[in-house]
Amino acid sequence: ATRPTGRSSDGGRRFNRFSRRLGALVAGALFNAKLNRQRDNRLLRVETRGVAAAIRAELASVETALRENAEALRRNAPQDFVVPDIAHSVKVFPSLMDKIGLLGDPSLITEIVGAYIVIDQYCESLVMAGRHLGGNIPDHRRVVGMPAARADFVAQINDNMAERMLGAMRLLDRFIE
Repeated sequence: ATRPTGRSSDGGRRFNRFSRRLGALVAGALFNAKLNRQRDNRLLRVETRGVAAAIRAELASVETALRENAEALRRNAPQDFVVPDIAHSVKVFPSLMDKIGLLGDPSLITEIVGAYIVIDQYCESLVMAGRHLGGNIPDHRRVVGMPAARADFVAQINDNMAERMLGAMRLLDRFIE
C-alpha cells in the first residue's frame, strides 16, 4: 500500500489547522459568554441589594417616626394635637416601584407593598377617628387634628404600623446581609 502524496495530505493538514482554530474561536466565545453572564449576575445582585437597602432604610425611618410619635403621645398626655401624615415622607419607594420585581419573592413583594399601602392609608384612618385635616399647611405636607381623648388610639395605631414596617424590614434583611 502506497501512501498518497502531495495535495491530499496538504488538505488534511489545512483542515486540521482550520478545525483547531475554529475550536479555539468557539471556546473563546463560550468563555467570553460565561464571563459576561457572571458579570451580569453580579451587577443584578448589586442592584437588587441596593433596592432592598433603600426600601429598608425608608421603612426604618417610618418605623422610627411612628414609635417616637407613639412614645411622645403616651408621655405627654396632650391636649388636642396634630399628627403628620407619614405618607408625605415616602420618597424612595415610588422611584423604585419598577425595580421591586428584582426582589423575586412574591410574598416579600406583597409584604412590602402592603406596608406602603398601610402608610398611604394612615391619614385616612386618623381622619375617620379624629376630627379634620389641618389647615395652613404647605401642599407637600398634611396633618390631622386629633382630640386629646384619641391619644392612646393614635399611639396604638402607630405601634401596630411600626410592627408592620419591622416585619417588612426583617424580610428585606436577607438581601442586605
